[in-house]
Amino acid sequence: MRLYLVLLGPPGAGKGTQAHRLCEAFGLFRVATGDLLRRIARETHPLAARVRPVLEAGRLVDDATVLEVVSHYLDQAAGTHEGVVLDGYPRNLVQAEQLEDYLARRGETERLWCVLLDLPEAVAVRRLTGRRICPRCERVYNVDRIPPDGRCEACGTPLIQRTDDTEAVIQKRFQVYWEQTAPLVQYYETRDRLVRLDADRSEDKIFECLAGYVRQWLTRGG
Repeated sequence: MRLYLVLLGPPGAGKGTQAHRLCEAFGLFRVATGDLLRRIARETHPLAARVRPVLEAGRLVDDATVLEVVSHYLDQAAGTHEGVVLDGYPRNLVQAEQLEDYLARRGETERLWCVLLDLPEAVAVRRLTGRRICPRCERVYNVDRIPPDGRCEACGTPLIQRTDDTEAVIQKRFQVYWEQTAPLVQYYETRDRLVRLDADRSEDKIFECLAGYVRQWLTRGG
């Protein structure tokens, strides 16, 4: 049975960065709904017409569409990876229940853990407005630490600012987070499946703590 790790936290908490590092360190499979949906919006995908305007407005894609995408990639990883990192999913209680139903059908409910990357809103907004990403390999940088030529160190692609990293859209994203995603903390806490981590620390310190938990969960099998 696989480990399913949900990374929960406000926008800018570093979920994507830590998900990448965990996958590289432990050979896990990353399902990042935000990245997948943004990729669909850029391409001539059947769902693009539905997804694109929602993302540009800073809103969330409907639960049915997200479930379709997530289920496809979870099934794709079956039998090939020891664990899955869910980055940006579930985002609300409906999606959490859908994920639980999916795991119940596979007999893997007890293999689910949630880590909350806790970060004050003011710090998160400052991080997001200064964030730059590689549109090709999706590595994340900050304006204070980008390469001098403005290109990704891994693949050489020019870095960009995401359209949803502007301050106006960020405020909308936070409103949605507090209304829909924050209740998941209590949802997983009452199931004894939640671990809290202070995300207002260095990337390395956060990863060190995360890696310790992942190593423990992979070793004990539940």
